[in-house]
Amino acid sequence: DLVNSRKLTLTCMATGFYPKDVKMSLRKFTTSLPDHLITSSGIRPNDDGTYQLRKSVEIQEDDLALFNCYVNHSSLKKPVIKKWGNYNSYW
Repeated sequence: DLVNSRKLTLTCMATGFYPKDVKMSLRKFTTSLPDHLITSSGIRPNDDGTYQLRKSVEIQEDDLALFNCYVNHSSLKKPVIKKWGNYNSYW
């Protein structure tokens, strides 16, 4: 019932990475959401010479469990994938 479903803004943030190149996707299951649905901060510098990136999307609250944040960077051994739930997830 879309009338009673609340909207949420999901935000994925990676910070403290170097070099600048990073791949970040907000995904529904394993499918990356199209850019026109995403609000991106763009890659921004931190004061210590590292970088940060934030991406957000608005979804129906009932769909929360379907989404995840995918991040891949040269400093990672493998991509990091975090699912949303009823908690804050930091890594």
